[in-house]
Amino acid sequence: MRNKFGRLNAVSYLILGVVSLIMGIILIINPKFTLTGLCSVVGAVLLIAGAIMMILYFAKAEYKNHQSAEFAVTLFMVLAGIFVMVRKEDISDIFPQFLAAVVLVSGIFKMQQAMDLVGMQDKAWSRHFIIGLVIVVLSGIVLVMPDAAWFREKDRVPLYLCILLIADGMLSIGCLLHATNSKRQYRKAHPDEFVEVIEEKGAH
Repeated sequence: MRNKFGRLNAVSYLILGVVSLIMGIILIINPKFTLTGLCSVVGAVLLIAGAIMMILYFAKAEYKNHQSAEFAVTLFMVLAGIFVMVRKEDISDIFPQFLAAVVLVSGIFKMQQAMDLVGMQDKAWSRHFIIGLVIVVLSGIVLVMPDAAWFREKDRVPLYLCILLIADGMLSIGCLLHATNSKRQYRKAHPDEFVEVIEEKGAH
């Protein structure tokens, strides 16, 4: 059994959580921060984070792990960052929906994390799943009803989304810490079920 929470997966969750948390706080403190300017910041963060994770992916030979989806995730982050920066003027008009889509993906990650916890016999899996489902529903509302009054504020991200970003960021970090601790405890109790990638490298 391979390590279900590899270092790169943990980095992905952590980056997503921290960025969401910081972004939500900044947007509440400085609501006059224009959507165009925010697009530039978000695009740069995605590009830099994706590039760093891509370097780590090849440096750690994660491509030898057939269960890893990190290449697709990091490549998507790099391309999304470039696209957001290049087309920031156009994207600023639908940026609240873009942020909602990012939060929705984060919610799906939490639901996947819950399924991984099931395999480790962690009773908290249902809590993770419900948290992810709630995040998906709350962010999905923005995508389904983009013209609702709550989601249409002139030249700024709606307060609803700012609060959702902060909540999702905090929950992402909390869920990651719990999942990491759960994996550590499960591995101690079932050492024979884990085959680390580093051990496989040495076998070749």
